[in-house]
Amino acid sequence: NDAVLKAGELLQNVISTLRDARNKNQIKPKDAIELFIQTEHNAPYQTIQNILAKQINASSIQFTKASIGSSIVVALEKDKFYLVANQAIDTVSLKENLLKSLIYLSAFFTVSMLVVIVGYIFIKGIGGVNLSFLTSDYSADGSGGILPMIVTTVYTVILSIAIATPIGILSAIYLQEYAKKGKVVNAIRFATESLAGIPSIIYGLFGGIFFVVVLNLKYSILSGALTVAIIILPVIIRTTEEALKTVQDGYREASLALGSTKFQTLYKVVLPSAIPGILSGVILSVGRVVGESAA
Repeated sequence: NDAVLKAGELLQNVISTLRDARNKNQIKPKDAIELFIQTEHNAPYQTIQNILAKQINASSIQFTKASIGSSIVVALEKDKFYLVANQAIDTVSLKENLLKSLIYLSAFFTVSMLVVIVGYIFIKGIGGVNLSFLTSDYSADGSGGILPMIVTTVYTVILSIAIATPIGILSAIYLQEYAKKGKVVNAIRFATESLAGIPSIIYGLFGGIFFVVVLNLKYSILSGALTVAIIILPVIIRTTEEALKTVQDGYREASLALGSTKFQTLYKVVLPSAIPGILSGVILSVGRVVGESAA
């Protein structure tokens, strides 16, 4: 009859859902479970109770009728698992709500600080920006412009990117595509990660000693570009490596199966597929160059 069919459907629903909750460690073995159920027909709850206790290894199962719509709520200690139809919705707990609130609060605080800083700079500085300020030479008395800074920054960006990009991309290709995994490769990757974490002032001291004094390049755009190129080199290497990792092995295998050499596969298949990731690393490096040259 309808009551038996309804009981069978309810039993399958509850068993599958509670098993999912058990697999996700939301319900532990031998936990006492209380089910609040609303059904349209009278069902043999005692039979369902006995079967469920064996199926999900619970110490006790108690049924209570409650007007909660068409949902089934499993009350386990202080947490509640809302079960609808054959699927389980994620646990609604105080910890998750608190974590979400902290995430939203942090994002709001960060964006607010950014808006305040940018807005303050814009409001205070927009009045002093004009064509003469952008196109005139620097003056020590403060009446000049920033044209030399703009020109030297552009030169530094072009030179440093031209130096670091080929070296970084080729290094990443070697580490990812040609080098055999071992202590040497691990040492190179460790050195790359270490370089990425060194403060820029250390790079500046190194550039001042090595490029300016030892190589006698003096205080020049070339000395600055070489120094900044070393700074951005780890970023380009790591981003290029990650971009190459995202290219599916199936592309390489298909190219090699068609008779292409490893170099042809790399040049015509792998690199074109990895270009978006490589360009992202180069763009990030440009921002780093602008910041460091200004400092």
